[in-house]
Amino acid sequence: MRDLLAEDEPVLADVRLLVDGTPRADSGGDFALELAPGEHTLAVERAGYRSDLFALRFAGEPGARFQLVGAPEAVFDLDGERSADLLLVPDALDVRYLRSLLDGETTYRWPARVDLHIDRSPTRAGFTLSQQQADSLAAFVGRALEELTDGAARLGRVTTGTGLDWKDFLNAERPGAITLQVEDLAATWAGLRAVAWTIYRRDPDHRGTIRSANVIVDTHVVAVPLRDFSQIVGHELGHALSLRHPLACRHWSRMDPALATCEPRLTPDVAPPGYWGRADLAAGKILYTFLPGTSFARLPETPPSVDAARREPSR
Repeated sequence: MRDLLAEDEPVLADVRLLVDGTPRADSGGDFALELAPGEHTLAVERAGYRSDLFALRFAGEPGARFQLVGAPEAVFDLDGERSADLLLVPDALDVRYLRSLLDGETTYRWPARVDLHIDRSPTRAGFTLSQQQADSLAAFVGRALEELTDGAARLGRVTTGTGLDWKDFLNAERPGAITLQVEDLAATWAGLRAVAWTIYRRDPDHRGTIRSANVIVDTHVVAVPLRDFSQIVGHELGHALSLRHPLACRHWSRMDPALATCEPRLTPDVAPPGYWGRADLAAGKILYTFLPGTSFARLPETPPSVDAARREPSR
């Protein structure tokens, strides 16, 4: 029994399981269960943790085998002797804020390896990204990607090339890769110069999986040698990982475009050399622990009591 959102997923004691309706007490955070093959039900009670949100991850498997989201108990099939971690989520999770970060309150994620292609074509004004700048961008993407997903998704093959223009941001894609290009972006309808844009495409053959993403940033983001590009590129990387603009000014987040206007200003909670804050890391852990395509729309903001939920009539 582990805390999903705490560093290193510490073991939790004093957990109570209800397996097929029968209470089972733990021994220092460990359970040994003997169950017949077939279908079983599981509910969890632990002070300070949600009873309606958990995932079971079997040893040797990268993602959840089964999970519970917004229901009083999970139904699962047992297919042999296995060791597993049951990953619990604290009551303190801000569900409304989490849902605001997700695309349609649903998880979309990349496979374990994400390739990166950096285009070095000259812009319309003649700026060309240097190889050194491309290397710096790739290094940052690799660090930020692994940090947000807690290592579940890592940077794969990195390539550079030429041949793209600004229209290819919308029309071209590399399956399995994030394509990053630089362009002299035009002014918006409000007369402000656009800074960056991102789109990602879902894989129609694999539920909840991202097939590709395109990121385009304005020349001035990377053209000035002393400019820190991580703020803008990192924000767009969050979009490429399916995060949206969240509820403004509720938590500090790299994905909050209104952060500069928040009063009082929210304090960044990032420990060096990290990039993402606590709210973002919680979203990343959930994105890459729960099954792809999981909808959190029915998850209540306030966790229900297990006993109260079990007294409700079945629907």
